Amino acid sequence: MKKTVFRYYHRMFLDGLLKIIKFILVAAVIVFPVLSSADSGSVYKKTMGSIAVVTAYSRAGEPLTEGSGFVASDDGAIVTNYHVVGIAKAIKVRMGSKILDVQGVIYGDKDNDLVVLKTKGKGMPAVRFGDSDKIRQGEKVYIVSG
Repeated sequence: MKKTVFRYYHRMFLDGLLKIIKFILVAAVIVFPVLSSADSGSVYKKTMGSIAVVTAYSRAGEPLTEGSGFVASDDGAIVTNYHVVGIAKAIKVRMGSKILDVQGVIYGDKDNDLVVLKTKGKGMPAVRFGDSDKIRQGEKVYIVSG
């Protein structure tokens, strides 16, 4: 029994770790084209306007979870992890000093721990998507989070 419980939690840990790594790699591939020859300071300056803090709330209005995300399009699409918002009754996105309500979910994938949220934001600073085939082994990649 103890061995089975250990294997279960060990597997859960590995699955969670894999999902985190996937999210980081996706974020790195998306942000990379803008930053290919930049240093860490300029990377931060170019991307922080596109980074969001996503908070999930209970029915009673209490915060449940919080995570980072990024602006995927200037009309208010925010990409974050499914586990951050999965059980939420309400979701809010903070962009600097602005707090945006989430209108709905555009896409959700529990298995890959990915969700795209729709906010009321307009003219938001979206990250620039690039061609992941152009990334070469050995090039620097920076991860920026809220």
